[in-house]
Amino acid sequence: MKFNNIIKDIYKGEVENMEISQGKKDEILKNIEERINMEGHKREKRFKFLKKNKFEYGFGGIAAVLAFVLILVAIPAGASYFNKSANVSIQGESQTPKDKVQPADNKNNTTNKEEIKYTKYTNDKLHYSIEYPSVFITKEPSKENNYETVVLPDNDNGKDLITPDGSAEIIVYSEALTQSITADQDYQELLRRHPNATYKKQEGNWYVLSWTDDMGKIVYIKVVVGTHYRYYFRIAYPTNQKDHYDSIVDHLNSSFKILNSKF
Repeated sequence: MKFNNIIKDIYKGEVENMEISQGKKDEILKNIEERINMEGHKREKRFKFLKKNKFEYGFGGIAAVLAFVLILVAIPAGASYFNKSANVSIQGESQTPKDKVQPADNKNNTTNKEEIKYTKYTNDKLHYSIEYPSVFITKEPSKENNYETVVLPDNDNGKDLITPDGSAEIIVYSEALTQSITADQDYQELLRRHPNATYKKQEGNWYVLSWTDDMGKIVYIKVVVGTHYRYYFRIAYPTNQKDHYDSIVDHLNSSFKILNSKF
């Protein structure tokens, strides 16, 4: 029995080093114990047979040694077998549906769209610049002049841009002031026309205002008021594309530069 315990301990050490669940280890050790006990009974019968037939000690010792050697040879083979079985089980578990990594579905994720490319527009006449999405194209000019409308005069003071499908529009423009006015006064006048503005802020010589127009589009405007000129950009886009245009509005804001320090 001591010999059986030694063999069991050897197997136990091999199994414990396997990277499998404890349940699998217990199952393997149980099978090993059954096999060792079976071999032990066979070995015990052999010794009884030798003793009964009065074999000499020398021959019986050789037989015992041979049996021991055979068992030692069987140990690594058995360990290899159980290790292989365990690995097959592990691979089978790793392929179950709960562990599969599925590709993300980005159909409704508007924040993970392809990188937006921008085009820089610089007005050398009035010394300002801005970067707008390259997908926008130039809109045909108009003779009407009102910085709250979506049309511009044909005087090289700015640019009117539109998406190919016409769903969104960007106006960037500068005009000479006809009278002295502060940014706060200009802001209050626009706020009076849009009392339901959803976002509004005024600081120093600039202000921003955002509202939803009668067409159901979000309108965002930023105005910089100087001594002689007013500079602004205005963007209008569908409300259901707000997530997409949030980053575009941020980029328009950060890239909008007045290059003339004496404006």
